[in-house]
Amino acid sequence: MDRRPFLLSSVLLRQNPHNVHEWLKRVKLFEDKPREVINTFTEAVQTVSMDQAVGKVHSLWTSFAKFYEEKGQLAEARVVFEKATRVPFRNVDDLATVWCEYAEMELRHEFYDKALQLMQRATAMPTKRAAYHDKVTSSLPHTPQTCFSLSLQLQSEPVQNRLFRSLKVWSMYADLEESLGTV
Repeated sequence: MDRRPFLLSSVLLRQNPHNVHEWLKRVKLFEDKPREVINTFTEAVQTVSMDQAVGKVHSLWTSFAKFYEEKGQLAEARVVFEKATRVPFRNVDDLATVWCEYAEMELRHEFYDKALQLMQRATAMPTKRAAYHDKVTSSLPHTPQTCFSLSLQLQSEPVQNRLFRSLKVWSMYADLEESLGTV
């Protein structure tokens, strides 16, 4: 009877290995076994596909990093966050949440300069320009079709290249600059 929750979790994850909520519930089953928690998180982030995910994938990554943070292993938490910043999330808001959580972790441990540097990285324009920049000229008519076409091209671009436009990231950066920076 003690194994019942673990067996049930295994069955549910076999039915849908892309269910984020089930992975987080499985992690809670191993609360007193740190090695198992790490193995479960690792398996979860490797298994869950962005295209088929049910739930917010960024919560897996942030929970994984918070686990390390709670254990006092900030270096490992930073590694998890750095990997999470390169994940091809479905939308920009998920990636923005990861960056904000990363900066908040640094703030909780009073690494104010690191938090500010993180938000500077997050708001920086990507160095590589997307192909649509070369195609768009001022001579194009501003019709609904051209605007829609440009919108589709923007959405096909990786979320990392669109992050610098995120209001969530800029809001946090502005708050940090106001509190800690030169503004």
